[in-house]
Parts: sequence; structure tokens; C-alpha cells
Amino acid sequence: GIEKIIIEVGAEILLKAGSKVTVDVPEAEFTGNLTVGKKLTYKGGMSGAGGGSVTGNLAVDGDVTASGSIIDDGGNSNHHSH
Repeated sequence: GIEKIIIEVGAEILLKAGSKVTVDVPEAEFTGNLTVGKKLTYKGGMSGAGGGSVTGNLAVDGDVTASGSIIDDGGNSNHHSH
């Protein structure tokens, strides 16, 4: 069978479908930035490296574990001991 397909263009590629696109592979890799225009839903966990930031509200249904400090603008995270 086919072992590799390379599609290379010097312009933008637009992929459109009437309802859904499914990529059924064991692993997918994006070598550049990835922008999701609407809600991102993931199943099975998430991991990453390199840091990051969130702009806006964040709701967590469950525990939050941190190996470092949790600091807000006021300096009090309500997670301290006396």
C-alpha cells in the first residue's frame, strides 16, 4: 500500500465538510501554532510543557494540584498554612 503522501503548496489550504471531519490515527502532530476558533473538547486527559496562560474565567470541577506556588494579583491564594 501507500506508505506516505505529501501535499505541499505555497498557499493556504482550506478543508470544508458539510458536518464533520474525522482523523483516525494513533497520533497526530502539528509543527506550528494551532488556533481553535470555537470550543475545544478533549477526552482522555491533557498534558503539556512550556508554560501558558489563560485570559478569562476558568472553572474547575474537581481538585487542582500544583507543585509550585499559586499566586493571585492580591498575593493570597487561600492555600496557605500558619
